[in-house]
Amino acid sequence: VKTILKTEYSHEKFSAFDAIIGETRYQISSVPITSDIRYFGSLILFQDVTQFMEGERMQQRFIADASHELKTPIAAIKGMIEILRRPDFKDLETQTAFLSQIEKENRRLESLVNDLIQMSRLSSGKIILQKTVFKVYDVLFSCFQSVLGQLSAQQITWAIEGDHHLEIYADAMKFTQIIQNLLNNAISHSQGKSIHARYEQADGTFTLWFSDTGNGIAPDDLNHIFERFYRGSFSRNRQSGGSGLGLAITKQLVEAHQGTIDVESTLGKGTTFVLKLTEN
Repeated sequence: VKTILKTEYSHEKFSAFDAIIGETRYQISSVPITSDIRYFGSLILFQDVTQFMEGERMQQRFIADASHELKTPIAAIKGMIEILRRPDFKDLETQTAFLSQIEKENRRLESLVNDLIQMSRLSSGKIILQKTVFKVYDVLFSCFQSVLGQLSAQQITWAIEGDHHLEIYADAMKFTQIIQNLLNNAISHSQGKSIHARYEQADGTFTLWFSDTGNGIAPDDLNHIFERFYRGSFSRNRQSGGSGLGLAITKQLVEAHQGTIDVESTLGKGTTFVLKLTEN
């Protein structure tokens, strides 16, 4: 800082530049002070732009990640269509397989675009909650029922433990999406295992433990799994069919309720998400 002040004080013209001091990024402007054409020194302004630059960096990363995610299914669809349109292509079995895959990639694209739109809305900080009183068990049971086909196909057992009459005051639609996202994440990593949802309410705090006995999450990944598009060593990858935004959206929906969500995991044994909502 002393070097900057000494250097800029001796300048007799306007200058502006960026500088990093410690862990803070500044935009520095030096404005000459004159009277009757006589130079008296400079007014030096330090503006902390760390948060602004970090926001810009995150936005650029988000756009780059989103573009990459969109390109993957688009490239797959384009490649299969080019093959199907060849004049000499007459393989009906391959045609059926390609059409099925194109339909799958199209659903993936639709899911990704919808998640991107919701992520954009959530990031704006303008989340409107329409709170009502509803039974937790009804939401959990409905979510599990909606994926019975997947659970059966992958031989995943499931259970819900808690008071069937327990009610909470929250946004029912957003709470449903939170459960659906946790359930979809668990299904992706619990093949041949089990998923267990347990909840209770005590001292004005609702707590939900959402567990699976799947692959587990590596310690290095635990601090990053709520990041957008993060793909760690526990294989939250494109083959799972997810957009990579589910857990990021979940965290923001929970925080919109002034709640918290944490995760505990052991490799090879499973993962538990702990969601807490406090009455207010």
